[in-house]
Amino acid sequence: MPVDRRGFIAGAGLLAPLAAMEPTRHTVTTSLAPDDGVPGVDEWRAIVHDYSLNYGTDPAAELLRRLDADLSVLSGVVRGETDSTVERELRRIGALLAAFTAHAAADVGDLPSSRRWWRTAKRTADASGDVHARLWTRGREIVRALYEQRPVADVLGLVAEAAAIAASVNAPPAAVQDYLDGKARVLVRAGRDDEARSVLAKVQINFERLPPEVSGDTDSWFGWSERALRLAESYTYSHLGDWTRADGAQIAASHLFPVENRRGPVLVELQRALCQVRSGDIDGGIDQAYNAMTGLPRAQYNSPIVQVSRDVATAVPPTELGRESVRAFRAYLRDLEVA
Repeated sequence: MPVDRRGFIAGAGLLAPLAAMEPTRHTVTTSLAPDDGVPGVDEWRAIVHDYSLNYGTDPAAELLRRLDADLSVLSGVVRGETDSTVERELRRIGALLAAFTAHAAADVGDLPSSRRWWRTAKRTADASGDVHARLWTRGREIVRALYEQRPVADVLGLVAEAAAIAASVNAPPAAVQDYLDGKARVLVRAGRDDEARSVLAKVQINFERLPPEVSGDTDSWFGWSERALRLAESYTYSHLGDWTRADGAQIAASHLFPVENRRGPVLVELQRALCQVRSGDIDGGIDQAYNAMTGLPRAQYNSPIVQVSRDVATAVPPTELGRESVRAFRAYLRDLEVA
């Protein structure tokens, strides 16, 4: 059910003292720390970089608490800025923070708020004029929209929007990689298999063109490493029914996550389970999905994990719904919806 974002955070007791003190910390930073010639900008760059490192590990509710405080402060800073260059940079940072908020809102189950935050992220990125921010926010929205119950036709519209921007500015490889990944995924979901294979090939080729600081970044959400490539392959090949290539991508991806990232390996295991069920190994796939889900604390569940687990359950043919393993897994998923 839709919930008011601020009401949810406050009602759940998540506005902890340190988050509430964030405006005070910013005041101290700007008024008492030495003037380094770039008042506030480096601090905000560091803040958004921290989110890019922590999103994959921190619970969504905790991220929302911090994002609420940071965005409130940043909004006031941008309104008071007189230097247009600094203002554009702060808008770019605000767009990225809004995108993280969209991710986290969906992860706590508030899909309507997530869609609103995506709109805010894109408008703010456009206002910044930064091509990478404009395409990164759109690419991330396309990928996440497929996990968040949005109609395929609507997601194809998002792809067209991003394609127009990419063409108008002759975007560099690093700016278009997330968008291309999302495009391949939505095309295969639309049943346009040949086009999906063609775009996935572009993802693979473009990966080789990425700057080393992007392809070699395995820690930040702003990087696009081999792990991201294997996840893109896993998703697209899984939905193409190309079990051999999907399995190869999943095995490769499973070895590329840092130890502290617990969600990523679970998502890979769920994609493997989906392939098993669709290829006829129903009990094996259901057991794998159940073990993957129950091995992860519920506070770490996010929208992709929940949606792929549902995909596993719905992939079971109607004639096989009476299996004990299937009934137990579907009951587990129903309990998630009630919790």
